[in-house]
Amino acid sequence: MRVRLFLPALFLLSLWLPVPRLRAQGRPLGPWRMTYQMVTERAEWDDWGPAKPGKKVLKLVPTAVRWDIEPDSIRLFLNCENPLIAPAKPRKGQLPIRFTATGATVRLDAKRRRLLIVPSDSVVIMSAYRGQGLVFKHVFRAVAPPLPTVECFYSNTQPTDLKPGEEWEGRLNLRAIPSYYFSFFMPDDARNRVSLSQISFLRNDTLLNPPCIVKGPSVDIGSINNFLPGDSMQVDVQQVQRQNFRGVVEATPYIKHFAVALR
Repeated sequence: MRVRLFLPALFLLSLWLPVPRLRAQGRPLGPWRMTYQMVTERAEWDDWGPAKPGKKVLKLVPTAVRWDIEPDSIRLFLNCENPLIAPAKPRKGQLPIRFTATGATVRLDAKRRRLLIVPSDSVVIMSAYRGQGLVFKHVFRAVAPPLPTVECFYSNTQPTDLKPGEEWEGRLNLRAIPSYYFSFFMPDDARNRVSLSQISFLRNDTLLNPPCIVKGPSVDIGSINNFLPGDSMQVDVQQVQRQNFRGVVEATPYIKHFAVALR
């Protein structure tokens, strides 16, 4: 009888207990834990680069986790150098821990005390040995790194006395901003750029000429088309690229649309 009363009491108590942050957030973000730290916000930009330095604020930021972390509490990123805290130096007379992996390369950075895992497969099996003895074997899941956020910036040098038919000089910049947590924790893997987009010029909602394909993050508008005040352009981003820590470039489809009024 006591057992029957005790089990419902445990269930009710569990409803009042705080839910761990990791469980409340759903799937883990990456190979890290979230802690509050004082960080510098991203600087404000103008046409010439950072205009104002970022201010210091208290934010949740990712911090490294131990090498023997439970694999279902983090996730690794494919073709990225995922750092975990390496084991401490072995005590006198103790053999060091040796790591092997399938579906990834793994190496020990003793200077930074980091275990660096680079997954090439969605399933990574990592084993740790001390001598010939198996210490543990973990199965990690690896996913594609987060896509950047693309922002569109248009700057022009419109003269006040622009006449019909004169070229209106201007420059379009598409900036690929990496995910905050990803770039904060793994900056060498978070270098992104827009690599392919399409620009259409419109006048009174009518297409002026065939769309222009742009292969890169910026383009000189004046060199593409002559247009008049009141015209507009539609920018369709189609692809972004990411350069990882090895300098290898990966292309990923990306869909985003911008409508820019040309005043």
